[in-house]
Amino acid sequence: MEALPLSVGIRFLAALACSLAIAIAADQPIAFAIPDGGRITLGVFDNGGHLVRVLHRLAPETDFRIGLNGLISKWDGCDGDGKPLPAGRYYVRGYLVGDVAVSGEDFLFNDWISSPEDPLILKIRDIALQGPSDVFLLADVVGGQRVVARYSAEKGFMWQVSLPASEKSARVFLENSNVVVTEDQRRISFDAASGENRGETSEPIVASPVALTEITREGTRRLGVGDGKLFLSEGSGEFSAVDVPVPVIAADFGRENTIWFVGRDGDASFVGQLDASGQLLRSLRPEATEWPPVLVRTARADDVFAVLDESPAGQRLRVLSRTPENTWAIDWARSKSNMADFGFLGDRLVPSGAGAPVTELEFRLEENPLTGTKSTIRLHAVSDANGTRIETPDGLPIADVSSLTDTIRTAIHRGKEPDSLRVLCSNGAVVEEFSVNGIRHVLPIDAGEIELP
Repeated sequence: MEALPLSVGIRFLAALACSLAIAIAADQPIAFAIPDGGRITLGVFDNGGHLVRVLHRLAPETDFRIGLNGLISKWDGCDGDGKPLPAGRYYVRGYLVGDVAVSGEDFLFNDWISSPEDPLILKIRDIALQGPSDVFLLADVVGGQRVVARYSAEKGFMWQVSLPASEKSARVFLENSNVVVTEDQRRISFDAASGENRGETSEPIVASPVALTEITREGTRRLGVGDGKLFLSEGSGEFSAVDVPVPVIAADFGRENTIWFVGRDGDASFVGQLDASGQLLRSLRPEATEWPPVLVRTARADDVFAVLDESPAGQRLRVLSRTPENTWAIDWARSKSNMADFGFLGDRLVPSGAGAPVTELEFRLEENPLTGTKSTIRLHAVSDANGTRIETPDGLPIADVSSLTDTIRTAIHRGKEPDSLRVLCSNGAVVEEFSVNGIRHVLPIDAGEIELP
């Protein structure tokens, strides 16, 4: 018989060793008893107490064979990656997870999000206002995407469409029955009612004295902002400067040939309105403690405008309308806080400044009716590509909590009941809050030991 090449022989011997380990382990069934129903988490630990394999992850009893001494499982002698483990003594233990309930409580620190289907908004780039209740948002969302979406103050999100992410400037505006997104010479139209894509065309170039950071339009008129100045153009004509006594950040057309703008006065910004001749009609200045405005957009056909405020703490959109007393009142507002270091200050949940989150909590368990013993369990929250779960420090899962992916931070806190906890996880767009109740109903399982020769 021809000798096998060395590399093939090594692979053959490795496969033979693994099959022998599997056979040896399979000859030793793992039997254990449980006092009641529930889901079962079972793992294999080495002699140093390290988890080397999760055999069952919150499995129902139907996943096990029923024997004379209880439920029966088996182990193939390999670790979680399918590699054979060295000879030695291994221990099988886990938990019976009884009446443990996980419930979603709230979406926190982002008023735009009220359900898992809503776009996970990280930052609003631009808005278009339709009447007093509906806005069209151009926003960056989790996953590196940009969306255009219609939002109703009464109904929530009505539709959303993904766009390629870009660092370039972009605008969204209404034109007849369409919402239009422009970027450089690219122009994409969507049906304002349904979000249906109406196609892509080229955006005409209009000459300007400086590079413009934004361009808005009304019919054949265009309004541009660049280098702290305001510019107007008619038809295909060039932009000409409008005399404004302060640097301009953003602007939009208002009713009766007026212009709304965000101006900067020293270190503070404010919202102002100009008449057709460029004279200042009014200015609305925020309190010193308010977030400064960075964007203003109008409904044009109504005495309604929207202001986007922004600070290191987050973003806020306010929609204001004229009152019978000729003042401006907030109709509705939505905000999104920055939440990179959310957590608890004492018992108070805050979006930022919480410091390092609590990583582990200990709970007392009920008496085990099979052994008559009481024990404790330590738990922490773990987030990965599969979502967030509660598990023991050595890696045994106890409860699945959230399917939220791209999680960047988790925090836990004791709940209202002695055997409950609060779990909070965030992907930067929102903090999801969950309650886990009934932890006392978790019972330890000791399924004995296995000797691998």
